[in-house]
Amino acid sequence: MQNRNILVTGVTGLLGQALISSAPAGDRVIGVSRGVASGVVNDSLEFVQTDVTDQEAVNRIFDRFRIDVVIHAAGEGSVDAVEKDPILGRLSIVQGAENLASISKKHGAQVIYISTNAVFSGNEAPYAEASETRPLSLYGHLKKEAEIVFLESDDGCSVVRPILMYGWPLHGQRTNPVAFTVSQLRANQEIMMVNDVWENPLYNIHCSEAIWQVMKKEVAGVIHLAGQTRVNRYELAVATAKAFHLDPHLIKEVDSSFFPGLAPRPRDTTFRSDRMIEALNMQPLPLDGGLKRMVANES
Repeated sequence: MQNRNILVTGVTGLLGQALISSAPAGDRVIGVSRGVASGVVNDSLEFVQTDVTDQEAVNRIFDRFRIDVVIHAAGEGSVDAVEKDPILGRLSIVQGAENLASISKKHGAQVIYISTNAVFSGNEAPYAEASETRPLSLYGHLKKEAEIVFLESDDGCSVVRPILMYGWPLHGQRTNPVAFTVSQLRANQEIMMVNDVWENPLYNIHCSEAIWQVMKKEVAGVIHLAGQTRVNRYELAVATAKAFHLDPHLIKEVDSSFFPGLAPRPRDTTFRSDRMIEALNMQPLPLDGGLKRMVANES
């Protein structure tokens, strides 16, 4: 099927802008964000500034554009921000999910919900899609609740769990460990990186390419998306310095106790990639491959 009307929420975020840049030819993308969309450029994009927690506004978008597919990537993405403001976190994550689930069902739209590795405790890695979810943080609990909202609303729904994503964020948007490392090292700034939090990081463009495959193949249920390389945050920073020809001696190795004010993080949420390989016919990208693509895509 082509000439679909695809609603992408959170279009100014790291994943949202990757989805816009890699959108299938022939489809029409309607991008939604609470803020302005400066920097998001694509000939097929129609931008609407709105908040998905506003049910009437979401209804108007569906009626106006006759939405066929929803990729819901919006919602507060900061673990610490949710911990500090639980009411805003619930509104942003769960209320937005409830609005989109009910309206999508009414319109018969295909739904892809973007969740997180924070639904896991970090004590039983590597995690498959069927692994038990045991969130440590309020953010993880709310994302788990939103997953349930979508899965119970429509058994054809897709819940995509990307692990730690990296890539170039839009100016003024939330950063990520790789972009942060590059920025700090280029400014000759020392940085502290923990050696006891493990993931297999995922390049944002590769993630978006996988999500378009989820849409095309109509893969229902939970799908984990991850890179091939398991690293801790310190190793990730050192690999980043090497890829960008920066000074790794500015990176200092610490453990999580160095940051006592942060909300709890799972220590090891490394994903298995069986469904990514088998259902999407995509191989996880090695870290050095993702970093090379990021170097090549710097503007």
